[in-house]
Amino acid sequence: MPKQPLTREQKLVRIHRIVEAAVKRAQGAAERLHVIDPVRVSRASDFRVLGGTASSLSTLEQIVIVAEGYAEPGYGKGDDIVVFGNWNSLTRWAPEARESVLLSDLPARVGELLEKAGAEIEWEDEWTTCGECGRAVRTEPDSYSWTRSYTESEGQTLCSDCSQNVVSGLVMGWKMGIKYKLDGIRVLWRTGSGSMELYGIPYEMRIGQGPRDLVDAEWPGLLQPGDWRATPRKQRGEAPSDWVWLGTPGWYGNVTDIELEEIKAFLVRNSEYVPMNPGEWSVLPAVTKGEK
Repeated sequence: MPKQPLTREQKLVRIHRIVEAAVKRAQGAAERLHVIDPVRVSRASDFRVLGGTASSLSTLEQIVIVAEGYAEPGYGKGDDIVVFGNWNSLTRWAPEARESVLLSDLPARVGELLEKAGAEIEWEDEWTTCGECGRAVRTEPDSYSWTRSYTESEGQTLCSDCSQNVVSGLVMGWKMGIKYKLDGIRVLWRTGSGSMELYGIPYEMRIGQGPRDLVDAEWPGLLQPGDWRATPRKQRGEAPSDWVWLGTPGWYGNVTDIELEEIKAFLVRNSEYVPMNPGEWSVLPAVTKGEK
């Protein structure tokens, strides 16, 4: 009866056991070195082997198992188990012999065992993991034609897929944020200053009251700073913080392209109510205040 291939879960268990066994072996060698007397060792070669095995401990402890597979374009089949590590044998230069002396080939042998167990082994200084999905991302070139597929955001590496998702989420957030503000506007006011700024006000004026009255007013902050219900202090001559700035003729400051697109569409929908002269203001009919 033919032998059944291992499942992905079985491969993952075997890979973890290989790494754990190698680390324990190196740890055991390191512990023995603390209590062994090299003068009483029957064979000097035994002591060198023990020291070499112990010296591989830090290398083996840095092995990273990426069960999520590859995010790098052109790599993997979709169900890969990737392992990062330094697979070089450990050596040291022997001046008396003028050659490198092998300390331990344990890392190299571990790499071979992992490949036989079904892992895809990669060099740990050439790869990292995506901060969102956890899949493997190449950070160093493997050919002249290689180009990076990842982005870095707030100290986090993002694969191309997750980067696109984050951008899409930001775009949607900006759109929803500005649309919510625009849909709440009840009054449009053009300032009387030289800048001719246009503001959207989320409430109607009282009888005998105009936007300039609110700008000229001054009120203290309500409640204590840090209280979520607190109203910020407003200085005389400032527009209240809940007003929506809609730019000046031909200039929109630091408004993002996405926000600008929504603002322009809003002004087109309500073009007949947009005040053109300094100090003018108008009330938007409820039927025109947002997208329908």
